Amino acid sequence: MNFDIDIYRSVGPLTFGMGQHEVTAVLGVIDQTVLADDAIVELYCTRFDLLAQVRSDTDQLCEVGFGHRATNVCLGAIYFFEQSAQQVIAELCKLDSTAKTGFGSIVFPLLGISLTGFLKGGDDARTMTAFAKGHWDSMLPEMKSFVLSKSKSMR
Repeated sequence: MNFDIDIYRSVGPLTFGMGQHEVTAVLGVIDQTVLADDAIVELYCTRFDLLAQVRSDTDQLCEVGFGHRATNVCLGAIYFFEQSAQQVIAELCKLDSTAKTGFGSIVFPLLGISLTGFLKGGDDARTMTAFAKGHWDSMLPEMKSFVLSKSKSMR
């Protein structure tokens, strides 16, 4: 399955706003369902190394995350797990100069994307998410501006 990101709209066949049952129908097998907190239901699909988060109050898909074993996850020509971490970050920074960092992540607000483990650790530490508009808004003010330094882009 291809997971082409359409910013703030969809990740492959998963459209932000779909309900839990629709997400399950698209993915086929859900290996685990967890009520993460009062607001989020997490659906784990190991087949695609994917975690779908659905708001429990509205039954709407709000974030789709992938682990380092995922393939075919892309935004245009940027393939998150097939390209080097530095290349992915550099290309995303070209598209979104408003990137923020904090809570262990780099967030690209204009793209609806977050990265974790792309600056530190090996390839097996990398995870990324695509999220619905507004999903990270409450955390962004607490985050610092992310600036890609030459040393970070050359590692």
